[in-house]
Amino acid sequence: TSPPYWDLKNYFKDGQIGQESYEQYLSRLKAVWRETYRVLNSKGSMWININTRTKNKKPILIPQDIIKQCRDIGFILKDIVIWHKSSGIPTHKNNIVDRFEYLLWFVKNDIFHYNIDYLTGINDYKNNNLKGGFSWNINRKAGSVGKDFIHPAIYPTKLIERIIELCSSEGQMVLDPFLGSGTSLIAAEQTNRSFVGYEYNEQFRSLIEHRIEQTGLKNEHIDFINERDHE
Repeated sequence: TSPPYWDLKNYFKDGQIGQESYEQYLSRLKAVWRETYRVLNSKGSMWININTRTKNKKPILIPQDIIKQCRDIGFILKDIVIWHKSSGIPTHKNNIVDRFEYLLWFVKNDIFHYNIDYLTGINDYKNNNLKGGFSWNINRKAGSVGKDFIHPAIYPTKLIERIIELCSSEGQMVLDPFLGSGTSLIAAEQTNRSFVGYEYNEQFRSLIEHRIEQTGLKNEHIDFINERDHE
């Protein structure tokens, strides 16, 4: 999953995570990680895509704070993957952070599902010494999905497919507590996994349905449940 960054991007709904104080932000995220820990299979993994950010010229170390709170819950930090974004998306001349992001990999136990053969086949660089490593060069497209849809942070489906293939088998369940534009749903469908996702902004449903249609997936077996329908 990829939670909202603190005090950065607006996801267009009051009460969203990320627009409160930093202490409240971390507290609300910890509640999500605690519930994720509760429902996660004993051999399952939790992956969090997050990065640092700068405010008033000072770095906010969000990944480090998430690691601390997840360890407090009981998670084991298995590893940290560097997602290298080498695409030519323009950034500010002083911004070096946007060229990469972190993928924090947590497990519950020392024995966990892990496809080592899949990992050793990964090579995003023209250098065999980097084959099977934890630096992944996957480009991110600039802009929005289409003129009728706005989402400020859509990450590549290939990135999520890779995580799913590495840490699960066909037919197993993938859960995303921050569904957003539906990338993890599409990745789960394309890798033959079951899926449950949660999204606070119900207006993103039309975007998710559009992306499913554009990908060529069948929509009829995907159920969208609005909490308000059950009140």
